[in-house]
This record gives sequence, C-alpha cells and structure tokens, in this order.
Amino acid sequence: MKKILALGLVSLSLSATLAQARTFVGIDAGYDRGSFESTNGLAKKSYTGFINAPAEGWNVGINVGGEWFFGEYVGLRTFLGLGYGQAFAQANTNLHVLDVNLNFDIMANVVNTGSFSTGLFVGVGAGFGIAAQKLSAEALVSMNIPIYGRAGITFGLGEHSRIDVTAILPILSYNMIGFMGTDAETAADMVAAGVPGAYNPLRFNVGYKFLF
Repeated sequence: MKKILALGLVSLSLSATLAQARTFVGIDAGYDRGSFESTNGLAKKSYTGFINAPAEGWNVGINVGGEWFFGEYVGLRTFLGLGYGQAFAQANTNLHVLDVNLNFDIMANVVNTGSFSTGLFVGVGAGFGIAAQKLSAEALVSMNIPIYGRAGITFGLGEHSRIDVTAILPILSYNMIGFMGTDAETAADMVAAGVPGAYNPLRFNVGYKFLF
C-alpha cells in the first residue's frame, strides 16, 4: 500500500513538474555561408573554407514542436522544421536550397521574471537537404544528410512569445552528388568553383515562436 501511495505521489509530482509543457509554431530567417562537401564524414570544410567559402546566401523556415520546462530554469524542446533558401556560388550559379530537419535543444534560463526570460540553449539536429539550379529535380546538384549542432540565446516575452538567435554548426555530412539536367559547360564551371557536393553551411538565424 505504501508503495502504491509513493508511486501516486511521484506521478503527481511529475505531472506538476511537466505542467509547463507547451506547443509552438515558429518562423526563422538568416544568413548562411559555406563550402560544398564532396566527401562523407566530419564537416571540416565548412570551417576551414569559411573565409573563402564558394557560396553564401539566405534562408527562411517554418517549424512546429513542443517545449517542456522543469521548473523555471531548465527545459527541453524538440521541433520539426522546413526550410528554403538560395545560395549564390562563385561560378555565377544561383542554387535553390530546400531542407527538412528534426531538432532537439536543452534550454537554461539565466533570468526569469515570469513575464520576461533570457536564456541559453544547445542542441543537435539532423535532416535531409537538396541544392538545385531549378526547383524541379531536373537540375539537381546535390542531396545532403547533415548532422549539426545548435547554440544560441533565447528570450521569452510574455506568455506566448519567444525569440531565438541561433548558430547552426555542421558536424557530419553524408552527400550524394549529381548533375541531372546540367549541361557540360555549366557542370565544368561548377566543378572549378567547388560547387558539386553537399552544401553544408554555417547558419546564423533569428526566429520567432508563438507558444500555445
């Protein structure tokens, strides 16, 4: 009987702890800059070639997920994202970049007044992305399965708003290279500029999330 009561108390305690579970929808946008990886494994080229990177561009995305705070200062969140952007390469080639991703963050509030909070977060994500000269698959340049780190600052504003400033940092990359629909001259220019391969950039984004 005592064990049953103890389990009941633990269940009630956990329910109270997880009372701050929230769902959210969000949007983000930012700048990216990077190189094209032609080998699989550690995404070293994203960092060693950052200054003279062959491509840079912009990205926008939407996301939906949930967050769980254990008390006022420590929390977790996970969300599914869908993104689109453009990368401008040195070979005068503009690429459409699309990706879908799943992310997980650990959050810690440094300040929490109830109506305002400031915190830090670190996390990891993985997904699937493509880079193409056209939105159809007929001019596909690369497909990429990246694993990346996430780090940033988060601001809670009132009951329903959160603003994130995020750095997305490549860790691993698996890519499939292709030139479907690309003429020989364009492909040669792209090879010379280091375009073929997985576009696995560093990203610096600002995002807004509405919490329900």
